[in-house]
Amino acid sequence: MLPPSKRGSPGFLSSLRLVSDEATRGIRLLKSMACSETVCLVLLAVLLLPCVSSGCMFGIPTLGATYPAGDIFLEKGQSLKITCKLDEVDNVTNANKIFFTDGNERVPKRFVNVIDTSTAKLSIPNMTLTNHSVYYCRLQTMDKVVCLNQVVVGLKPQEPQNVTCISKNWETFTCKWDKVDHYTPTTYTILYTLAGRGSRSQLLRCPTDSDKRNNTCTWDFSTSPIYRTAHEFYTITLAGYNALGNVTFPPIRYHHYAHVIPRPPENLRAQNVTSHSVTLKWAVAYPMQIFPPGLITRVEFRHKWIPEGQWITVNTTNLPYNPVNMTLHITNLPYAHTNYTIRVQHKSQKAQDKGYSEPATVNITTKSEKPTASPKVDMGGFENEKPNDASLRNIYLYWERIPECLYNSDDFEYQIEIEEESGALLDIVKADKTSSYIKIKGLLHDAYTFKIYARNNLGVADAPSVIKVPHYKSCKPFCIKGPLAFTKIEYDDGVTELSWNEPDTPGLGELSGLLPIVDYTIFWCENSKDKAFQCTGSMNWIRVPANANWHNVTIPDKNRTYQFAISANSKNQSSGLSWTVCTVAHDKVIEGLTQVGLSKVGSTFLEISWNLQCSHRIGQVLGYNFRYCPIIPAQLRNCKEPSKVQFVPGDANTELGNITGLMPYTAYMYNLTVLSMGGEGVGETEFATTLEAAPEPPRDLKATYVTNSTIHISWFPPARSNGNIKYYEVNYTLGTTKIDGIFTSTGLYDLPSFTNMSIYVRACTIACSNKSNVIMTRTLIGTPSKIDMVHLRRQLNESNVKVSWNEPVNRAGYIDFYQLWVEEHGKNVSDTPYTVSNQTNQLVSIPDCSGDKPLVYTFRVRAVNKDEYNQSQYGPWSDPREENCYSSGFPSTEVITVFTIFAAVILISVVWCYGKRFWICLEKMRNVPVELPPGLDPSSQTFAPTQKSPLDSSKPTPEDIDDSEMLLTKSERHGRNPSGDSSGCSSAGNNDSISLTSNRQISTDSGTEADQLTEGDSTQVQVHVEMDPVDAVRNWQVMPDKFTPDQSNQQIEMLSCMQTYCKIGEANTGDMATTGPYIMLGEQQQPPQENNKGSNGYVTVEQVDLMLSRQDSNGYSAAPPNGFMLRKGSTSTADETPSSCSSSTSSAPASPTMPQAALNGYAKVGDPGPPAPPKSANSSGYVALGDVNLSFKPPQHEDETPKIKQC
Repeated sequence: MLPPSKRGSPGFLSSLRLVSDEATRGIRLLKSMACSETVCLVLLAVLLLPCVSSGCMFGIPTLGATYPAGDIFLEKGQSLKITCKLDEVDNVTNANKIFFTDGNERVPKRFVNVIDTSTAKLSIPNMTLTNHSVYYCRLQTMDKVVCLNQVVVGLKPQEPQNVTCISKNWETFTCKWDKVDHYTPTTYTILYTLAGRGSRSQLLRCPTDSDKRNNTCTWDFSTSPIYRTAHEFYTITLAGYNALGNVTFPPIRYHHYAHVIPRPPENLRAQNVTSHSVTLKWAVAYPMQIFPPGLITRVEFRHKWIPEGQWITVNTTNLPYNPVNMTLHITNLPYAHTNYTIRVQHKSQKAQDKGYSEPATVNITTKSEKPTASPKVDMGGFENEKPNDASLRNIYLYWERIPECLYNSDDFEYQIEIEEESGALLDIVKADKTSSYIKIKGLLHDAYTFKIYARNNLGVADAPSVIKVPHYKSCKPFCIKGPLAFTKIEYDDGVTELSWNEPDTPGLGELSGLLPIVDYTIFWCENSKDKAFQCTGSMNWIRVPANANWHNVTIPDKNRTYQFAISANSKNQSSGLSWTVCTVAHDKVIEGLTQVGLSKVGSTFLEISWNLQCSHRIGQVLGYNFRYCPIIPAQLRNCKEPSKVQFVPGDANTELGNITGLMPYTAYMYNLTVLSMGGEGVGETEFATTLEAAPEPPRDLKATYVTNSTIHISWFPPARSNGNIKYYEVNYTLGTTKIDGIFTSTGLYDLPSFTNMSIYVRACTIACSNKSNVIMTRTLIGTPSKIDMVHLRRQLNESNVKVSWNEPVNRAGYIDFYQLWVEEHGKNVSDTPYTVSNQTNQLVSIPDCSGDKPLVYTFRVRAVNKDEYNQSQYGPWSDPREENCYSSGFPSTEVITVFTIFAAVILISVVWCYGKRFWICLEKMRNVPVELPPGLDPSSQTFAPTQKSPLDSSKPTPEDIDDSEMLLTKSERHGRNPSGDSSGCSSAGNNDSISLTSNRQISTDSGTEADQLTEGDSTQVQVHVEMDPVDAVRNWQVMPDKFTPDQSNQQIEMLSCMQTYCKIGEANTGDMATTGPYIMLGEQQQPPQENNKGSNGYVTVEQVDLMLSRQDSNGYSAAPPNGFMLRKGSTSTADETPSSCSSSTSSAPASPTMPQAALNGYAKVGDPGPPAPPKSANSSGYVALGDVNLSFKPPQHEDETPKIKQC
């Protein structure tokens, strides 16, 4: 055969498949031809002839071949012989160059013989067992393989092992065995014969080839041959076949019925379950109901109170056999209120210990009941304890714990009754109760009887356990005291020697004394700690005689801690428990310290106090040893590192010592022992935790992520926290922040860009640690701040502007360059801003001015950084600064100077011109004559005697007025033109008001006066017109179109200021021409023509009645409109100032009256007119100048300013 590497090659596998396929097709062809055996073999050889090769391997050219070819099988001890023959021989290739290898190991030359020039033979005697060794024939000169053989050295078929035959439920029969190959593949066959003379000739072979393939065979009712169930015995024969030979093994006589395994019982059920019994019913599986030998039944049960895997067997000796309805009564279930698992199994009567069926199981829970037992106690199972109150005592009661399996129901507990000497029951007020003892607090020193009951939710046990406790500190009438110096000595083999001294016997009175000691009770219990702690395990005890003062107890487990106590007992009383005060080991002191505890705790030390007893047993004290080690709090008694020892010198009176050099906030286990002449003891193990302290610094602080405004940092907690880390204190250049102790990373935000930061962290418990490693990092480049100031400087006689600026306060980087933006009226001068590097100024050229208006240029600057990613970080633009364009005519300063001088010359010229004109106006108005219109002349106007005034019937009529009072005295004109001058000052010049009044002079600001009216006039009407001083130089004045009492803020427009006339309101159109010095009031019947030179000196007044807002007792208005007043005239006095063309406002008006002469609506301003009209005639609408005062007040508000319109 080929080696594994060759046999696994694709060529080798393809060759094998080819041969296999050809052989398979040939066999099928032969079968289809139904040829005879001889003919078939001949044809098969012909078909396979193409596959035969004289070479070493199919399809692979070689230098020769080996004989025998292919795989070689040898029995152990035989010789291996392989002949190698070359196809071609020459001087280089011949048999002398042939050698053999076993795998890669060369076969010694002594085993190789050269037969001729082309042939060599390998002969190895006495071959040992080997599995698939490969031998190669090779040429030494060419180092090529001529051919190869796979050699297997094994044994003939060996007898199989572990032959077993099992019948399952008497329905199938299966045999199995383990074959032994010994390197030679072996095939086994099985058959059996039946008992009896006629049956021996029947060979019942395996129905299938499973015996050859899987080393197993199964017979049942469907196979051929069939499973023969009626025979009790079989004869089983096995045979083996391999390449080395065929072997038939000795027959086996097999007990058929002893190996039948039934199926589990069917329909198993439990009935009539009580606290300690149950009835089981089930049926035997078919066909085992008719199994000839019959069946054996096994019934077992278990509960949780026995070890796992342990079963209790029920006696089934007298179980009636009824295969269809099997019934069993179990009456010995030990525990009530307990879960049980019950199983039932069958096996053949002929079977040995094995052969049981799989079990059928059922689970039940027995019924509950009240406790049937009370806890066991001893008369000495109590202990007195001294509380703070000397008049009281605490009493411990101890008992042997009832096993949980006897609780019998839920809510199990121990119930205590206290009976006083009088027989009265005492309620328990305060007590600590466990499963092994109870501590009753605050009892008196009297004698008590305690009854201990077991109780559950179904009731109380019938009989209690009783402990009697005698009087405390007094003998009434008798008492007993406990033993003294109770000591335990431990030996290495688990034996504990207990020793004690008899109680003291002081003298007592005749009526009282000590009771004789009958025996002692020694108590022990398992506990996690020795002494100073109450037992948590169950209490056990033993009685020893009164004459004994020692006793040995073998503890169950020497690796556990046990506490011991003793009591002295009389016939009816006991002294109570006294615990061991010290522990002594054989040949050395083990333990002699009591009341070991912490006196003071620090962060690096523990101060421990103790009390030394049994000094009389331990000899001279040399000192004390503290053994301690840090522990994991959750794993007590497991040290994290080897224990350390500190020696504290002292004697028997020393009661205090320190363990120093401890780590803060660490749990320690420590042990205090006494070092004496007799040796060193091992004291109790105690636990303590040191206080917190400042931790070690945090570790490996580093910056994990940095931007231009944030820095993220992380660190590892301190190697030793020395407490609970409450927070971490992060200190950096700009401040400090605190982080909760559960976090080990944080971020620092809102940091300035491109700023170096020094950062360190401290961990804080009750105090803060030292600094961690300090890291220096810098925020990334960011956005520069706004440039706060930009300076502009015009270069002399140039169109260039030098723009300079300050660096930003916060550079946030290296400031790679600046950008300068120039705008012309909101339009960019260029598409891109100026880029300025390495300087803070730039010379900018702006165009010359063009057009009528100068151009304004705006300048803005911002700083720009290039960050680490080569991205531009633009700062905000600065506030804009403006500069005018450049004009090449004059320098900017000279232009301003020339413009200022020019403006001053113009202003002086205007002031001089208007001042001159104003002076001329005043000179002309100085002697302005006052003339009444013709309608006011009494000679041209007549009134009927009964005619009333059109204004009011109560007003005086012209007939009531003397003619002389109607006349106006005309003053000289002083050469002035009645029509006024061309200066436009005919109305008022530069005056604030015009006042037309009788018996008073009309004055201007220059002091000129009008002609006086006739003295003695008692009735006058004044029309006072107040004008804006700015518009007084014009030829017109604005007055309201209509006057109503509510229109105080309406605009007043004065039209048609032609020459010496002023129109008030809308003038009526008419042809009336007046040449006298009159003012028309009311309806204008014949208004003067504006272009009529003969009408100079008149002022038109439109609606006189609108000047009245309400009438007084005389029927006239007492509240004229704003800026318009009618006054009732009176004789002028020397101190009154005429209001005509005056810059001052008139005095406060009196209640106005309208004279009859004003009905024509006109009054002459200036030259005197014709004589006053007769008193009987008032239709002309004229009134004497002295009787009318028309006044306009200046506006009160800015929005009430009268509109000035050029006439």
